Amino acid sequence: MRPQDVLSPRNRIRADTLKVLLTSKDKWSWSVAEMEWLDWDDDGREEWNKRIGIRWDGNLADPNDKGHPRSHGSGTWFMLPDPIGKLVKAAILLTGRTTSTAEQAESAEQKAEAA
Repeated sequence: MRPQDVLSPRNRIRADTLKVLLTSKDKWSWSVAEMEWLDWDDDGREEWNKRIGIRWDGNLADPNDKGHPRSHGSGTWFMLPDPIGKLVKAAILLTGRTTSTAEQAESAEQKAEAA
């Protein structure tokens, strides 16, 4: 499943904030993304925070492969604890190892056509 299409659970992710930071180039790809996630503060009040999520995308050339994690048939993100998420994002930005979702989608389409 293309990582830019993973917007579940809908009531916890602000769709317009999803930014895929990295998608591996493997057949069975994985992705790291930043998004605004509905969380709770120390007093139990809801608040939106930037968070880092990860997931196995599955086979990007197979539109039926929803990857992992998933819930009720929809692809979801695993939210990293904040300190770990900040380290992962910093490592991606420092190494310059980012990929655009458009580039990744085009690559998946080309693989599907070749199959």
